[in-house]
Amino acid sequence: VSVLYWRGAVGGMTHNQVLMAVVRKRTMDTRVAIRRSPLAVVDPCPRLATWERDCNVARCRNCEAEFTLLKRRHHCRSCGLIYCGDCSKERKVVRAVGREPCRVCVLCMDSPL
Repeated sequence: VSVLYWRGAVGGMTHNQVLMAVVRKRTMDTRVAIRRSPLAVVDPCPRLATWERDCNVARCRNCEAEFTLLKRRHHCRSCGLIYCGDCSKERKVVRAVGREPCRVCVLCMDSPL
């Protein structure tokens, strides 16, 4: 990574361009390693869900409860949509996020992936 930062500084790349180059390199390294592995994984590079913007959502996607100061918005780490606390209290391991169980909605909790 430090070599890419040095090359970026010399080549006039912005910080974001250097970070994207690092991500592309790591993604390609992962895909090559998986192709060479005898145990292939269905999704070698799970993608993080794009989170919905808080300002665009006034009600829970599941139960239609209106958000207030007491009823807060919560993002599902699997699909990225916004739910109330009651509809997103389940926890499940999401491969794109990590190995620890994290907040997911009731819909994603029932899905196999």
